[in-house]
Amino acid sequence: MDPSHLAELDFGTAFAAPTDCPDCGSSRLTAQDAGDRTDFSCDDCRAEWAFRLGRIVRVTAGHAVPEPR
Repeated sequence: MDPSHLAELDFGTAFAAPTDCPDCGSSRLTAQDAGDRTDFSCDDCRAEWAFRLGRIVRVTAGHAVPEPR
């Protein structure tokens, strides 16, 4: 048995900017310059999001620390 495995990986989709707000589902996300990173804010529910460790998490407006869930 061959121990190697092949998988098709879609890095473009995996690392693409979010298209919908994870909270309300709105497609009205705006990119915000946050210095060394880009955050996203929802124009409808005002939630703010950022990528952390490969996933999108909610952040407090203007802060880098994710809100506890």
